Amino acid sequence: KIVEMHLDGMLLRIDGQEVSRVPLQVTVTEEMTPRIVAVGTQTPPTTSITGSGVLVFPVPDYVGISTRFGQGGHRGVDLRAPYGAPIYACDSGTVVEAGWHYSWGNYVKIDHGNGMATLYAHCSSLDVKAGERVYKGQTIAAMGSTGISSGNHCDFRIQLNGTFLNPLNYL
Repeated sequence: KIVEMHLDGMLLRIDGQEVSRVPLQVTVTEEMTPRIVAVGTQTPPTTSITGSGVLVFPVPDYVGISTRFGQGGHRGVDLRAPYGAPIYACDSGTVVEAGWHYSWGNYVKIDHGNGMATLYAHCSSLDVKAGERVYKGQTIAAMGSTGISSGNHCDFRIQLNGTFLNPLNYL
């Protein structure tokens, strides 16, 4: 080992290859500023986070409907898909609820602004938390059968000013 001493600190070289350098003095010229760097495969749009009112289908791996709106008093539509399939936000907005409900199991509720809100229930897992802003087409959860459920599906509901609407009229 050859250890060399320089004016700017201690330098360690092994067989001529620099391995480490320890400065004798450090002067801070500018304080570090923490910053958040988003890493992912999708780039969020730069447009407003308020929903457009034009909805995309929330279950891309859809294979059928098990319960329709109004059937037995149902306030949504049950969209069937394989376990673990992605569930998308049908429009941009803010997640107002994300958690567990005895009947819905894991669920997400999004406020899209202008009086519109959507709910996605019976998810196997959630990818968002309350307070997060989401954009149209973003994965928010995975298909499951949690809560009171008899098979993999997303109980998808739309509310406009508190009134439940048939989701099939908006997709």
